[in-house]
Amino acid sequence: MKKKRLWIAVAVVGILVLLVVLNSRRKGGAPTVQVTRVRYGSLESTVRADGTVRAQTQVDIGADVMGRILRIPVAVGDTVRAGDTLCLIDPSTWLAKLREAEARLHADLYRLEKLARDYDRTRKLYEQNLVSRASLEEIQTQYRALKAQVRMDSFMLEEARSTYAKTIITSPVDGVVLSVNKEPGEMVVVGTINTPGSVILRVAKLDTLLVEAGVDETEIVRVRVGQPVRVRVDAFPDTVFQGRVVRIAGSPGGAGNLLGSTGGQGVSYPVRVLVEGSPPLLPGMNATCEIVVAHRDSTLVIPFTAVGRRKVEGRERDVVFRITGGRAVLTPVKLGVAGLREVEVVHGLQAGDTVAVGPFKVLKSLEDSTEVTITWASYQGEE
Repeated sequence: MKKKRLWIAVAVVGILVLLVVLNSRRKGGAPTVQVTRVRYGSLESTVRADGTVRAQTQVDIGADVMGRILRIPVAVGDTVRAGDTLCLIDPSTWLAKLREAEARLHADLYRLEKLARDYDRTRKLYEQNLVSRASLEEIQTQYRALKAQVRMDSFMLEEARSTYAKTIITSPVDGVVLSVNKEPGEMVVVGTINTPGSVILRVAKLDTLLVEAGVDETEIVRVRVGQPVRVRVDAFPDTVFQGRVVRIAGSPGGAGNLLGSTGGQGVSYPVRVLVEGSPPLLPGMNATCEIVVAHRDSTLVIPFTAVGRRKVEGRERDVVFRITGGRAVLTPVKLGVAGLREVEVVHGLQAGDTVAVGPFKVLKSLEDSTEVTITWASYQGEE
């Protein structure tokens, strides 16, 4: 009898131990996921572009005539007005050509004056039948040819005066001298189709500044003229300047002075950003632009970490695991604007829904309708 009771007791203990073990295994088999709630929030999608500050009106001053520099009466940082003298080129050669053109015109005018009198006398003699018609036509031709020569001399004199005037180089705009690249005594040359001319100095108007930046080929399709831009400059680390996109190049290398690259590992498209107001910036400063390509207020948002890609009904779709009744339900979603850490949900979820956001290893292997244990993510309280 005692042995029978002993076996009964052992059997009961064994059954209890087995139940505990099975229950422990069942609880240990449910994966633990971090969750948060779908909430309303604001999103902003930006594109980053690094570039350089430059003046909107920036002029490279060169020479229209070849010669040796006599004097440069300005220095870097000087403020100049349109018409102020920036550089003097040795005028001796061009002054001699001017004097030559003047002398040639005067000589031809004297000849024309005498030939006009001869022509008048010959015409009167012809009217009296004292000279032949051939004689009249000959002197008439000489007279007309000399008149044409005088006109040509006048044009050449005008050109000589214009060329001589170009030995005095003046500023075409009001602005500040950014750089002086030549010294008195150096020669300057005029640019041709195949050879660039000498850049003597550079003048810029600093009231309107731009940032010329390059946008990666993967992002340029999202950039539009007129989009707002936040501009940060290394020289002013605590200040954010406001701007807007005013120009987008159609090709990496076809934007004139804009920056562009087609070499290396990627392609960047030149974008020009107008910095609003009168910022205390200087051309040449490095700048970082955040172009706001999309903005949403009061829209449904979830963390990026909640989104994965799975095959649903035979095609790849964006999905999340919605937690309901202690189980993870695979839910296809349609996404909208992507921010820095969160993304807009256009379809598939409602405000207040609970979604799994991690860990990545668990979500990667998680299956539809799997029973899970949940813990709230640290940023769940941001809703």
